[in-house]
Amino acid sequence: MEALAGLEVPLSIDTRHPATMVKALAAGASIINDISGFRTPEARAAVAASDAGVVTMHMLGDSPATMQADPRYGDVVAEVGQFLLESWAALMAAGVAPERICLDPLWLARRWHTTRASPTVAFLAGRR
Repeated sequence: MEALAGLEVPLSIDTRHPATMVKALAAGASIINDISGFRTPEARAAVAASDAGVVTMHMLGDSPATMQADPRYGDVVAEVGQFLLESWAALMAAGVAPERICLDPLWLARRWHTTRASPTVAFLAGRR
C-alpha cells in the first residue's frame, strides 16, 4: 500500500477489522470499505480518527463465512435499507462527517431490478 500511496489516486481497502483499518489508513488508504457495516465501536473509531471516505455495506450474520449460510428476510429491501441507515447514523454519531459516508446497496438494487419483488425500494430512494 505504501508504494501505491505515491500514485496520487484514491486507494480503497476492504476490511471489517479495526486494526487493519488503522494500519491501512496509516499506509495511505483513502477509502475504507466494510462489508459488516462498521458494526463495532472500534471500527467506527478507526475511521472517525481519519479523513478517509467510508463505504458501508450490509452483511447478514456474524462473518463473511456465515453471511450466506441461510439468509432469510421478510422484506429484503426494507431490512437492508434499515441496516444501512443505522450504520450511517452510527458512523455520524462516532464523528464521521456525512459527506464521507457512502452506502453500498448495489446487490440490493440488482436483485430488485431482476425480480421487481418489492416496491419498498422507495425506502432507500426516499432517504438522503
